[in-house]
Amino acid sequence: MNRITVILSAMSLLTLMPTTPVAADTPDTADTGAVDICRVIIATQHPDDKLGSCIGFQSLNFRDNYIGLVPHLCEYVETHSPDVFDSTYDSYSDCVTDGASAFF
Repeated sequence: MNRITVILSAMSLLTLMPTTPVAADTPDTADTGAVDICRVIIATQHPDDKLGSCIGFQSLNFRDNYIGLVPHLCEYVETHSPDVFDSTYDSYSDCVTDGASAFF
């Protein structure tokens, strides 16, 4: 049951993101959507998390960067649901090496 909760929590982060066109992804505006989303997520769901970590996660997700997303997802699950993480992986390195397949 906890695994489902973690997966749903991670998916809720993914579904909150607005779709941004590639043309709008310029150096000046690249992460404004991620910043806005993260301010809401940090304030309402995870006040102890760092804004920068959330922005990194969301920015990679905006760009469909699965390889870059894996370390963030492993860290997120390890931090917020250690019992689920420990039942699946022995270490953070194992999670990253496996590609966090248990959480996708």
